[in-house]
Amino acid sequence: MAVAEIVEVWQSSRSSAACRAAAGALKGVTPVEMAEVASWQSFLSQLKEPDLAAAVLEKALSTRSYLVGNRLTLADVVAYLVVDVASLRGTAGKRWLATVQREVRRLAPDAKLPPLVELPANLDGPLPLPKKKSAPATKKAGEEKQPAATKKDKKKKQPPAEKKKEPAASAKKKEPEEESSAAEIFATMDIRVGVVVDAWPHAEAEKLFCEKIDVGDEEKPRTIASGLRAHYDVGDIKDRKVLVFANLKPRTMSGFKSEGMVLCASTADHSVVKFLEVPDDA
Repeated sequence: MAVAEIVEVWQSSRSSAACRAAAGALKGVTPVEMAEVASWQSFLSQLKEPDLAAAVLEKALSTRSYLVGNRLTLADVVAYLVVDVASLRGTAGKRWLATVQREVRRLAPDAKLPPLVELPANLDGPLPLPKKKSAPATKKAGEEKQPAATKKDKKKKQPPAEKKKEPAASAKKKEPEEESSAAEIFATMDIRVGVVVDAWPHAEAEKLFCEKIDVGDEEKPRTIASGLRAHYDVGDIKDRKVLVFANLKPRTMSGFKSEGMVLCASTADHSVVKFLEVPDDA
């Protein structure tokens, strides 16, 4: 069953008035939250590696109680329904699971849901507050202050210290740098839903489109260059909803300033390239 169908079935099974009243908040309250919820739905709808999804959830939840904001959203619901939550191994993932599996049952008691996963009771609830740093130890009463060294003492010659031989530079072993995992990379990405308000072919680069994309919380649309002229016409791009990788460092591409990247999927040889689909209600 597709993610959109799963969400529709789950939403239709919410019976109480209080649950129906909470429907708007589940999609996010601010434009940024709505974009984050939509990006999670898009990611999960195109998921082909369940193990990767569990790793992404563990990484994203390492510093938060929910995937988006500080309350349950459709991002949490879809993740709970799509991902094999029983495969979550870390404390962060299990804490999230303990809260979410209880909340979805409260909101939709008649829905067909995954079986409850038994978890330790001490994992339930929000993230614990960080521990306060202990104050430096005070000097106990009765301890005498050591007398400062006199000039005469300082003049006494100390025996020469033996010099340690430094190992040859070639003998030093460098620790291999740890490569970032796919889960770590995804968790740091600022992905937003945007609308292409204008697009035109680049005057000098035959593979590039120049685009103006409204991502919702900017004073003006972002300018982004995309190498899509071999795969789309301008008419296919204008007024289209797209997912934008928004926290890339701006760079100039053939004289055009690009302030992000439009996310697409492709075959291994890049003969077919398509936009990642954005849910209609995003």
